[in-house]
Amino acid sequence: MYKLESIFVTYGDESVPTAKVRIATLEGDTIEKQAEGNGSVDAIYNAIDQVSGEDVTLSDYSIKSVTHGKDALGEVHVVLTQNQVSVQGRGVSTDILGASARAYVDGLNQLIEKRKTYTNRVNVNL
Repeated sequence: MYKLESIFVTYGDESVPTAKVRIATLEGDTIEKQAEGNGSVDAIYNAIDQVSGEDVTLSDYSIKSVTHGKDALGEVHVVLTQNQVSVQGRGVSTDILGASARAYVDGLNQLIEKRKTYTNRVNVNL
């Protein structure tokens, strides 16, 4: 459904974190949105929510390293919930903000796919 093309984050000790995301849709459109948040990850997620128009709850968020060293790959896992349906999203990058954005988009895509599958099943049974 969605593919993360880019993120741009501004953050400072005395400023409000802001994120701008550019996301491609399955239809070939590119959408850019900007949002503020409590922190950089929250700002990124708020901007992605604006693009998708989806109302989801972030139920869990975790980070771990998958390689070693200063240039280690970070892996982010998220659990997104919508209407009592939960999915896990995953993102990997050397930049934890990029991994966070990828994990959230991955989770959104899974929620949308699950909803389509459920709707198709219900329609077939009618």
